[in-house]
Amino acid sequence: MVKAIRIREERCTGCRSCELICTLDKEGVFNPQKSRIKIFQDRGRGFDIPSVCQLCNPAPCVNICPSGALTKDGNRDAIIFDKETCIGEKCLQCISECPYGALDWNILDESVICCDLCGGDPECVKVCDSRAIQFEKCDPLEVMQQRKDLEKLLRPLLQNRAARIGRR
Repeated sequence: MVKAIRIREERCTGCRSCELICTLDKEGVFNPQKSRIKIFQDRGRGFDIPSVCQLCNPAPCVNICPSGALTKDGNRDAIIFDKETCIGEKCLQCISECPYGALDWNILDESVICCDLCGGDPECVKVCDSRAIQFEKCDPLEVMQQRKDLEKLLRPLLQNRAARIGRR
């Protein structure tokens, strides 16, 4: 069994409390653009999809990073970002490579926004009244299935995002 953030998109109300608590905890402000968890709206199908780092193994964002600014913390499997090592806007390959839209670029701080699981006690999970996101022990096969399902749901929503990142 592994501990992972489970996504149950059918429960998400789109309240964005998870995004707000994330930025308050990590940045000291309420600013969803700086959140490590993202709520993607699928207006065509009429639902919201929470997305956060899926702790891939191997992690495509870590593997593609040419500077080594992203590493995997073996103790808790979180992806750790080192701002000093990152080559910044010249690259952004990690953001483009993530099939879940879990990484983003903070223009003001000039750094990658990446979930570190709040040290193993994710704040976003604590405020999710609908329990659309939960941090729980899962069978590795369940985690793999969630990744496949989430990638399939997010693929059409992330196509525009990838084009935007490519224009930077």
